[in-house]
Amino acid sequence: MAECEICFSTEFDLISKKIREGAGRICRCKNCGLTYQEITLSPEELDEYYNKAYQETNSLVQGQILTARQHYEDRKKTIDQILRKITPLLRSDMKVLELGCGAGELLDAIKGKVAEVVGIELNKEFIDFIKNDLGFEGHDQDINLIDFGGRQFDLIISIATLDHCETQKKHYRL
Repeated sequence: MAECEICFSTEFDLISKKIREGAGRICRCKNCGLTYQEITLSPEELDEYYNKAYQETNSLVQGQILTARQHYEDRKKTIDQILRKITPLLRSDMKVLELGCGAGELLDAIKGKVAEVVGIELNKEFIDFIKNDLGFEGHDQDINLIDFGGRQFDLIISIATLDHCETQKKHYRL
């Protein structure tokens, strides 16, 4: 990164040369503290990671790869606290997007309370489950590559997900 997109400083601290996905960097601006991640894996390597390796190392059941249905059922038991926080924000005319939606458990719980729910998850099996079993829109690709056709969302949910996002002209303050 040549300069910080917030304060335009050119001085950064290298936090790490390795990220969860493998090769990459995490850097922090010395002036304003903007922290960003650069993923250096190819699209094919990322696809392999999220559809195989990530499931092996981040399963809800230690050491076991869960099916989308199993993940949904297990995760559904843990979302009450999140639901309590977001339910007061919901309106029947809202469009809600969840970035890193897993098998869709949170969106499924709120879909009757809002006009539209859309999920983004890099795991293809989870998105197939969302589309075929839960019956709402899902995308299995990077948010920076999705064409929403000008559609806007009233609420965007992202829980433990931003650290998976590649910096592509967009930076997230951590």
